[in-house]
Amino acid sequence: MPCTKFWLVPACGWRGTCNNTAATCICDAGWATTAELNFFVDDIDKGLCIYNSKILRTLYAIALALTTFGLLLGLSTVDSKTKLLKYRWWSSYCALVVGLCTYRLLDNSALLGVDISFSILWTLIVVSFAILSYRYYLNRIVYIRIKATRLKIESSYLRKVDRLSVLTWKVVLAV
Repeated sequence: MPCTKFWLVPACGWRGTCNNTAATCICDAGWATTAELNFFVDDIDKGLCIYNSKILRTLYAIALALTTFGLLLGLSTVDSKTKLLKYRWWSSYCALVVGLCTYRLLDNSALLGVDISFSILWTLIVVSFAILSYRYYLNRIVYIRIKATRLKIESSYLRKVDRLSVLTWKVVLAV
């Protein structure tokens, strides 16, 4: 079987060449094929040269630093139990991201789609991000509604805001 080739991409990707005699990819220095989310290739040696360990480790380290900074910055404003409850989703999201980045930095073999615990961490992060986004969106709708009521804005605008909040509930229930 020949090396992997996709539409608009040469065999073995932009960072490798195909050895036709052995039907394997020879990647450039620093680049490799990976099993991470690689469900379409049976033999990893025939995959695309798309994996650079140094770049990926740098990105995980940056994400770890920024998330830790964001978590500490958010927790530094907490001065009561009610504020702590208000930040519980943000804190849990940041803790998951810190755990994921630390796990990946300590274990290079932790691959998404291969390592089950790493994949579960990714799933939890995506779900908690969706919950955070939805909560933020609903808080903005409530804020707009309260502000419009206080300013005595015409009722057609308020009806639009109400329709928007009903639409969000329909979307959430459909998912």
